[in-house]
Amino acid sequence: MRTSLYNSMGLVALVLVAIAAFASPSFAAETAQGKAASAALFGPEVKKLKVAGHEFNVKKAKITRNASGMVITGQLSHCLTLRPDDQLYYTIRKSGGKVTSIQIKIDRGGLAPYVSKLANSFINQKFVADKVESLVRELGSRVDGKWESSADLIVASIALRANENPNVRDHRSR
Repeated sequence: MRTSLYNSMGLVALVLVAIAAFASPSFAAETAQGKAASAALFGPEVKKLKVAGHEFNVKKAKITRNASGMVITGQLSHCLTLRPDDQLYYTIRKSGGKVTSIQIKIDRGGLAPYVSKLANSFINQKFVADKVESLVRELGSRVDGKWESSADLIVASIALRANENPNVRDHRSR
């Protein structure tokens, strides 16, 4: 009886060690968010990286360090099916090791702006063109899903991994 209890406990301990190993920071770069953060902070650009069900192109960010901390500016492209991609531009400010602000600007891709202009030229009423654009955006989100929260995951990962000290390189970026 004692042997089987020991074997069971040994198996449980092995599982706990495996869970701890995969949860450790050294494995974080293997996640999609970790790969995206590494691409943004250290380069090179990564294309068609799937994060939470959506594909993104992640460009290398511009990092500026000054006496008050650091500013990271970068761009993500949300890959769309048979339409121009959505573009997300972010600015992250860190001071004293803490994220002080994150600003995000989205330039929507897709066909909605084109369909809206076309509708406006035929109908010549801005209200109708706006409704058409809204309808086309809704159809696009049904095809590609809501992607903004997936992009937020990437931006948050970049903000958390960015180091204000230029002499300290993240161990996961090797």
